[in-house]
Amino acid sequence: MSATTDTLPHNVEHEASLLGSMLVTNDIIDMVADRLAPADFYASIHGDIFERAVAIYSKSGMVNPPSLVPYFKEDERIVQLGGVGYLAQLTGQVDYMAMGNCAALANEIAALARRRRIITGMREAAEAAGDLDREVSEAVGLADAAVEERGNDSVVEATGAECFDEMLLVFQLAQQQQLLRDDITPEIATRLMQSTLGGLFHDWLRNPDAFSLRERGGVLIDALMAMLHR
Repeated sequence: MSATTDTLPHNVEHEASLLGSMLVTNDIIDMVADRLAPADFYASIHGDIFERAVAIYSKSGMVNPPSLVPYFKEDERIVQLGGVGYLAQLTGQVDYMAMGNCAALANEIAALARRRRIITGMREAAEAAGDLDREVSEAVGLADAAVEERGNDSVVEATGAECFDEMLLVFQLAQQQQLLRDDITPEIATRLMQSTLGGLFHDWLRNPDAFSLRERGGVLIDALMAMLHR
């Protein structure tokens, strides 16, 4: 999303999706807690829900919408969203097949927050530069700070183990939804998918002209998913 005069880049829908996923499957909190800060959320209520959910989970090992209700039932922002029922709505809108992408969602939310800070910093620098009663050095300092923030705009790259864990989570959810064959465990399904993807990319990188990754890749993955489906 591009930034206009009044709007800074954000994606509230993805913020809600991540929060809902965290509340449905608490293991996701371990995956994203270190990638984000409450201030990274564009909607302040989302940042506060994130912070409280992480705190409750860290203390008790479990968090869900009812456990959040006491902290937000009188919050005016929740009232404007329809009341504490909004907490349950977060879980009701979860795309189960997309839950394995939560690390990418967290990275996106953090990157958008950095962009907002850069834009805000540059606007402040421009305002200072246009105010003849303020020192030029102040404007330069604000601009430098904004540029330095851009230098910190690095997405956390997932390791092989993290990729495996995220894929495993998806197949665990598939098993819970009774979509996975009874004789295939989530671990086996994850290994099969990982091996298929690894072999596919290995062969293609060795000889890109031998076949179309776009065409053959989709066919192979679809075939594997059909074999794993209940």
